[in-house]
Amino acid sequence: MKNILEHVVKRVFRFTYGRDPTGDGPRIRKKFSYFTPEDYYQAAVVACLKKDDKWLDIGCGRDIFPSNSRLTKVLTSRARETVGVDPSPNVLENKFLDRAYLGYADSVKEENYYDLVTLRMVAEHVADPAELIDQIDRVSANGAHVIVYTIYKWSPVSILTKLTPFWAHHAPKRFFWNTEERDTFPVEYKMNTKSDLDRLFFRKNFENTCFLYLDDCRTLAKYNVTLHMELVFRRFLNFFKLHYPELCILSIYRKKNS
Repeated sequence: MKNILEHVVKRVFRFTYGRDPTGDGPRIRKKFSYFTPEDYYQAAVVACLKKDDKWLDIGCGRDIFPSNSRLTKVLTSRARETVGVDPSPNVLENKFLDRAYLGYADSVKEENYYDLVTLRMVAEHVADPAELIDQIDRVSANGAHVIVYTIYKWSPVSILTKLTPFWAHHAPKRFFWNTEERDTFPVEYKMNTKSDLDRLFFRKNFENTCFLYLDDCRTLAKYNVTLHMELVFRRFLNFFKLHYPELCILSIYRKKNS
């Protein structure tokens, strides 16, 4: 699966930005052959979602791929049904869903139903991971894929976020990433390492098919100069087979046939 994603992520980048990107960010990233964690997540969905699959997006909020509505339209057209669940009312504004559940995963009524379950930047907020995995197991069909894309627990931003009070989280997010306050939620970091994820999924009938640490050079991407500096530093570290300090993780699980 890792080799497949390396191929698909290039196609996703070309589909999103074109062969000769005009935007400064994509142009600089192409120069360094760098794909963001978000690019890899989108590639994972492209690789796992088959025609007429039933897709459940947990914690999807107002959008599925906030930076790529064109790809969202293509993939939701490929799926037989796209369903979202989220405790935030934001989910009711998601125009790409066929159905939306306002609540937690236990609000989803269907059992042994979904062929693909995705968690995009959700795992860091989960207070009871074992209960969530129980619900994912309940709603997933045999052979279903589960994609978990989240920030790594021991990244500098994760550590800083965990050490600061919640009321202080939104201001830096708004400055660096232009987010809205209603998109800022408390963090837990209870399923944000490979060992934690494997322990949770292996207690159910899932196997891991892919795990990636993804260098996240987006902290200072607001400015071209600082984005360039991040990518130069990443290239230096990668030369010594080291990761950039800021990391996301992408893990794909498959439900075994019972």
